[in-house]
Amino acid sequence: MRIKKPYKYGLIGVGLFVLFCLVMNKQIIVFYQAQKLPTTNPSSILTPGGTLTLDAPENEQEFIDFKTIQIPLLLSKRERTSSVNLFAFADEEISTRYYLATIGTDFSNSFKNTDFCRNNDESTSFCTNNYEALKKILEITPNDVKFFRSDQAVILSSIKLKLKTQLLTDQSEIIPFVNQAGIKGFILESDDITPVILVDKSDILYELAFSEMTTEEMRTVLANLKEVE
Repeated sequence: MRIKKPYKYGLIGVGLFVLFCLVMNKQIIVFYQAQKLPTTNPSSILTPGGTLTLDAPENEQEFIDFKTIQIPLLLSKRERTSSVNLFAFADEEISTRYYLATIGTDFSNSFKNTDFCRNNDESTSFCTNNYEALKKILEITPNDVKFFRSDQAVILSSIKLKLKTQLLTDQSEIIPFVNQAGIKGFILESDDITPVILVDKSDILYELAFSEMTTEEMRTVLANLKEVE
């Protein structure tokens, strides 16, 4: 029995639709899961205008050695906590005015030789060093989780987006910076406590946090950071 042409084309259309659904089913699930990620301002982008260059003023500064870097003492009180990986600098009169320094997450080694380190085009690794890995995470936005991409590309973008939401609080700006000593990183500017993530020339990652300090004071600390001689 021969099938009439209208029915024939109808069956072909149904078959193609079913095939399309089977192929796209996994992609739809992955994309939907990506959209359910926390959204603590993940669309914050790096501030336009390039990297902020911080120049150290020509004056005498007192420093404290912390691992591989020297941190300027801008406030009167300093204290090494029970953890060797955390150092605090505080105002003796205002307890809520301080800045902290701690060792950060080693992104490049933590994810080395894993699929996480692949770029969204799945071709090359971006985990060659901590700075590049961190930059890739902070550059990601929800718009980068594209529907018509491979499952792996969507998953990798989703992981980076989730890591970014964990690094950010309520800040509206991500400011890349570098100082004269070659120490570079990102200021995650916030109205409350401002986190700063930076790496030294040996690619060791540090995290700083500033509470109730002016922009000028924060930039003075960052401009004067240098490596232990």
